[in-house]
Amino acid sequence: WGGVIKAIEIKSGTTFQQNFIKNVLYLYDLSKKETAPTAPVQPYLIYGGDYSGTLLETKLVPFTQIDSELHD
Repeated sequence: WGGVIKAIEIKSGTTFQQNFIKNVLYLYDLSKKETAPTAPVQPYLIYGGDYSGTLLETKLVPFTQIDSELHD
């Protein structure tokens, strides 16, 4: 994906909970350290809800929008 690592967490829940993104945020935080590789990390949450947007650096993507969001 153009030199960007897309860290993707998938949850079946329809109501967002912050613990859904703890793993992708951990990877994102690691990528920001000085000793990390140069490839940027973009965290994603694919879930059963309807909201599409960004929260805590993570793109929230409903199952119904997977193709349009990750197709790049």
